Order: sequence, then C-alpha cells, then structure tokens
Amino acid sequence: MAKAKDAFSDDKTGGSGFEGDERVQHIESALIERVRQIVPDVSHAKREDWYAAVAGLVRDELIPAWQATEQTYASSQVEGQAHYLSIEWLLGPNISTALQAAKLEKDVKQALTNLGHDPQKILDFEMDPGLGNGGLGRLAACFIDSGANLHIPLHGYGLFYRDGFFRQVINEEGQQVERPHQWHSEGYPWTFRRGDVGPFSVTLFKDNPKVFEVRAHDMMAPSYDGRTVNTLRLWELVVPEDFDAGDAHKNWEIRAVNKQLYPSDHDTGGKDLRLLQEYVLVSASLQSILNDHLSKYDTLDNLYPMTSIQINDTHPALAIPELMRLLVDEHGMEWERAKEITCKVCNYTNHTLMPEALEKWDRGKLDYLSPRIESILYRLHNELMEEADVKFAHLSDEDRAQAKARIAVRYGDDYRMGHLAAFHSGRVNGVSAMHTELVFEDLFPDLIAMRGSSIKVNHTNGISQRRFLVKANPALATLITRTMGDEVWITDLEHIRVLEDHMEDPDFMERFAAIKRGNKERLADLVREETGVELDTDALFDVQVKRIHEYKRQLMNLLHTVALYQDMKEHPEAKRPKIAKIMAGKAAPGYGTAKGIIALAHKLQRILDEDQSLGGKLKLAFIPDYNVRKAEIIVPGANLSEQISTAGTEASGTSNMKFALNGAITIGTRDGANVEIGEETGEENIFFFGKTEEELEAINAAGYKPAEWIEKSPRLKKALEFLDSIGFKYLADTVRNDDRYRIAADFDDYWDKHHQAADLYHNNRPEWRRRAVINTIAGAHFSSDRTVEGYARQNWAVHPVYPDLDLYDEIRALFENHSLDVPLGLRRNGSADTDPQGFDAAMG
Repeated sequence: MAKAKDAFSDDKTGGSGFEGDERVQHIESALIERVRQIVPDVSHAKREDWYAAVAGLVRDELIPAWQATEQTYASSQVEGQAHYLSIEWLLGPNISTALQAAKLEKDVKQALTNLGHDPQKILDFEMDPGLGNGGLGRLAACFIDSGANLHIPLHGYGLFYRDGFFRQVINEEGQQVERPHQWHSEGYPWTFRRGDVGPFSVTLFKDNPKVFEVRAHDMMAPSYDGRTVNTLRLWELVVPEDFDAGDAHKNWEIRAVNKQLYPSDHDTGGKDLRLLQEYVLVSASLQSILNDHLSKYDTLDNLYPMTSIQINDTHPALAIPELMRLLVDEHGMEWERAKEITCKVCNYTNHTLMPEALEKWDRGKLDYLSPRIESILYRLHNELMEEADVKFAHLSDEDRAQAKARIAVRYGDDYRMGHLAAFHSGRVNGVSAMHTELVFEDLFPDLIAMRGSSIKVNHTNGISQRRFLVKANPALATLITRTMGDEVWITDLEHIRVLEDHMEDPDFMERFAAIKRGNKERLADLVREETGVELDTDALFDVQVKRIHEYKRQLMNLLHTVALYQDMKEHPEAKRPKIAKIMAGKAAPGYGTAKGIIALAHKLQRILDEDQSLGGKLKLAFIPDYNVRKAEIIVPGANLSEQISTAGTEASGTSNMKFALNGAITIGTRDGANVEIGEETGEENIFFFGKTEEELEAINAAGYKPAEWIEKSPRLKKALEFLDSIGFKYLADTVRNDDRYRIAADFDDYWDKHHQAADLYHNNRPEWRRRAVINTIAGAHFSSDRTVEGYARQNWAVHPVYPDLDLYDEIRALFENHSLDVPLGLRRNGSADTDPQGFDAAMG
C-alpha cells in the first residue's frame, strides 16, 4: 500500500507503489483490464473505450483523497466553510486536471504509446461538459480550482444541464444555428450520482403545489498536488415519468429545468424557466449546506461565522429569501435572528452595471412559483424602506423619496435581484478596481450610507495558471520552470516575476519567441480545420474571442477590418504588414444583433479569402463553437489581444489576463481589468485607445450625435457604406442611429493604435518580444489564487485545511482490501454517472 507521505510527494507513484518502467507497465496492464470490462475483445476497442479506461484509472486514483478531504471538512476541528453558488460552470476537459493531480500524465501517455495509441487523440476524446458559456462560468471554474490549490474548504454548487448552452454550427449563409450540446448522452466519467446526499426536495407553485425531489451529482475539483479534492455539486430536478402538469402549471416547463443553460428570455416561457432554475439551484444548495452544518454542530445558531455563501451574480440571489424561509419555517428560528444570520452569511459579487443584465422578477410570477418566497421578499423590502426612513430622516421629503427609490428591492411590480443581494449581504464586491468603484458610485450609491464602509471590498478577477499556462501552453510552462529551476510558480504565480532578470538573456528571449511561433502554427492548424482559411504564421495574429455582445464591440473590430480592406484596395502599391484577424464566440439564441455580427464576420471571411489581389495580407477567420478546449489553442497563439469594450461597460474581463499571461499584447480601452493590466505592464507596453468613462460622460451630457462623429471619420463612413452594400445595413444603422456603445467616438483612435501595433510587430520584433515578455510577467498579479485568497480573507473568513494523511491511508486501504479498483461503469450508450462500489459508504 502506498503511504500518504509518498502519495503527495513530488515523485508521487499514483498509489500503485511502482516507479519508472515498472509503473508504466502496471498502468498498461490496468488500462487493458479496464478496456476488457467495456469491450471483451481489446482489438475491437475504440478511441472512446481507451479514454474511458484512462479516465476511470485516474478518477479512482483521486477518490481516496476526495473522501479524505470531505471527511476532514466534516470533522469538528475544522471551522469555517465557504459555498459558491453559480448558475454556470465552464470547466473545460477534466482529464488534464485529474492527470496533473494524480501525477500520472507522463506515465499514462507513455503507456498509451506503448500500447500503440496516440495519447493526445485518446485524451482529446472528452467533450467539454455543457455546464457553462462565458466569463462568469469560467471564473467559477478557476475559483474552484484555486480553492483546492489553496486548500480552502470551498464547495461549488450549480445545475446539471443535459444539453448545455448549445453547440454552435455556422450554416452556408454564415448564420449561427444552435444544436443541443449533449455532452452526457454517452456517459461521463467525472460525475457521481450521490445516493447518500439528501433526500432534498423543492415545493413549487401556489395552486395545486407539487413536491419534487432534487438529486445531487458531484464532480471532483483536485489541487495540483492531489492532496485536496474539493467538490462541485450539481443539482437535478427529478420529475416523475407520470407527472402531468395539467392546466394549472402548463406554462411552466418543469421537465426542462435541467435541459439547457440560459433558456431564451425573449418569451414568457423562457423567463419562467430561468426563474425556476434559479430557485431550484438555491433551494437544493441551501438545504444541503444546512444539513451538513447540523450534522456537524447540531445547531444553526452558529451558522455565522461557520458558514459563508457567495452569490455569484444575481442568478442565485433568491438564496437570501430561501435561507430566511428555511431558518424560520423549517428550523423554527425567530425572524430577526434569521435575518441577522442571513445578512452576515451571504455575500454578493456584482458582475455588471448594465440594467438589462441585473435580473428583475415579476411579483406575480414569484407569488405563483412560491408564495412564501414572495411574502419574505415583500417583508424584506418593507423593512429596508423603514430603515431608509430612519437613515435619511435628515433629507427633504423629495430627496428621501428618491433615495428610497434607488435602494428599493421592490420597484413597481418587480423585485430587483441586484438590490436584494446588495442590501442583504455582509460583503459586496466588484471584480476589478474600476468596476467596484462604479458599483458603489453609480449602481448602489446609498449602500455605504445604509450598511457602512466595511461592506465594500474589491476582488479583481483572476485566472488559473494551471489551466491557461501549464495545460494550454506546456512549452512556455517548461521554459519558465527550467529558467527558474523549480515549479513553485505553478501554485504561486507571483514567482514568475523573477523572469525580469532574464529579459537581457538572448537565449531566453529567442526561446520565448520560438514557443510563440510554434503556438501560432497550432492555431493556424485549428483555423484551417475549422474554417478552411489558410493563415501565414508570420502575420500579426490579432485575436478577439468572447461572448458576442454589442458592448464588447466585435462590430468595431469588423468595421476596422473593412476599413483595412478598403485601404488595401485603394492603394495596392503600398507596402503593408500581414494581418490575420481571428474571432470566436457565441451569441445568445434570442439576440438578433449579435447573431448578425457573426453573419457579418463570415461574410467578410469569405470576401477576404476569395480576393486574390490581397496576396494574403489580410485574413479573417471566425472559429465556430468556441469552448475551453479551443481557447487552450487560440490563447497561446495570439500576438495582439482585442479588449475593446466601451469604457465603463466591462466589469473585468478574464480573457485579457489569459492572453497577457501567454505573451500577447493588449489593444484595449481603459475598461475593467485592462486598467490594472496597464498598471502592471506599464501603459507603454500595451495599446490603450478610446474615450475614458469620464470623457464619455461629458460627451453624453452634451448630447451624443453619432452622425457628427461619422462625418469626422471618412474611413468609418466608407466602412459603414460597405456594410450597406453587402446586405448588413441594419448593423451599420446601429452605429448611425443611436450608437449606444460609442463606436464612432472611438473608431479613429482605434485605427491609429492598430496601425502602431502592426508597425511595431513587423518592423521591430525585438521590441515586440520584450513587451510580450513583460505582459507574461505582469500576469503574475492575475492568478485566481490571489483572487480566492482575497475572498477567503475578506468575505468568508476561512483558512487553509489540509486533509488528514492518516485518514487518507485508511481510505486507500479500504479500497484495496475490498477490491475497490472498480471499473469505470461506462458502456457505449450507457452512463458513467453511477456510484462506484463503496463510494457512498466511504464518503459517509
């Protein structure tokens, strides 16, 4: 039996007790045996069978550490637990993280090679789990990773979506078509259905109320060293096959709760479904949290300070009235005590200043879904208004009424989720320094007056270097490790600042440049496979990949592309640098303008690719179905990172951090975390452009007239006319008419900074390379480890907890003595979502 002290050392044997060649041979035998449990004749095994065998081997290797972590957290000696509620989790493939944690990656790949297989093709079989879509979900995934690596008792909660967000297909007309992302239909080895959790249920509807069971599916979140394995819990609403909604509930799609992330909110049914999903998420999660707390302490009176709940954006804001309901109705707590605890336990992260993104729920809908929740909201609102009357008693009647309107949870017939969360939380934070200031100055200007200055904290977002450097850019990771002489930076990214000492080393700088060239070749291969467009890797790779939205201004990027094209056609004799623009991202199914932007990108892609007169000097490629796996190829291959949202609209952004860490230089506005990236790099090492938020406020106050700005910009005017000529006048008119995101005001400066970037790249490569390295070093500040450590200290008051090694040994022995080296349980057309023998018992 491998002792825990060996299992968590640098040369971890993976629990096999074998090392070197003997260990590889042991893995080969284990993989063959697992494949035989799926396909009796190994010679007939397919790629998915070998993947299943690898996943099962690695997964089972981590289960003892997972159980040891859970049992350690449940012990009375551990005080303080943090719980992170998020509607989405954009995890990416799990196999790479698991292999890192189990310290099996090198040996598993060698074993597969010895068995005659391409290891990367086997490992790439895994589909990205369909649990997230954008930056919100990716942030949650980085946080759960960082929580484990900091050994913090952090538990994640979400919903189990069968069809994910959607799989993006681009048709012949260049239009986005949504297809189900059935990531779990063939079985998935990383989820465990937890029969020992609960039973929990939710009661829904005012008329003819129905009780539905909620079922837990758990996923591992292991640390890099494999010692801590935290849990992401996903909820499934169980609807009996014979359930008949009847006339009373016919408009509520009960069976669709676990079907899709973000159903369209452009119709009543989609909005109702979102509300239903959010309530199921918070109710099930809170029941689980309270159940675990009672099992440990036998009282809820100490829920604070022993428990902290982070509300990630407004989607889980109903946790506040639901926690009140559970404490008062289910556990008999007095209202005032329950409210005191709730307002200390809950913390709120705001992710947007846009009114349309701050959810509001109709009073009537809430009353129909859960009359008790609506009545609690009504009382919380009234009590808040009474507080405001006292707090603002010194104001005139008119000023007091305006202040109350600004803070009201109930506004007209709607309950405002952002206001609910902000005024009933212990800590409220934004996700960049600039954004946090705007939250407290513009969105909730009375929050400090009502709750005191201690409520305000900032936690600038971060990214996991283990995912977006170690996994995505292994060549650069190896260079950093060899240059530094150790891997300490993988768990403490601040250590890469020592690379500053090597910027005068020609060998280091040339290796850095060679790695970027190799990554550009990988990206060019992906572009060819996905779009058919051939890219010259000597071109400036200018990349914008993110959710398609007007405020992110992909349209401005495309107008710049048109202006470049027109300039090349008018002046064919001019000597020009080669530019390859690469874009990717999904538009919400009901967002017509965003889908139009995708169609325009494809139209321009075709025009540029077919115009031989350009000589390949300008290309555009739109990569469909953007996901984490593709990001791991796109991000390391970029030279220029487009972060061009209108100043004051992007809360933080995290793609800006990923690109910078991988040696791309930013062209961007002074918005979100771009400002802090500029502080870390020095503003001279990125390309800032555009009006600041303060300048835009002045322009708006004077009366913004886009026509006047367009007249001052002949390039923009001609580009808009080109859009008219190719069938996209409706997009051009969004700029001509109201230009909500001020493209016309920023376009000429954008053009100028682009020209500077292209000129620097093509005429002064040593200087470009120097700035690229500076950006990588600046990434030291933007690790999600730093962000989560801030949450742990300022929001959650939790501390590192190291799972008991003796307990780990006992659990490992239990597995071995009971022959619990179990098969994966994955069969073709079957499910991996089963309980491995003994798992529930050992976890209990």
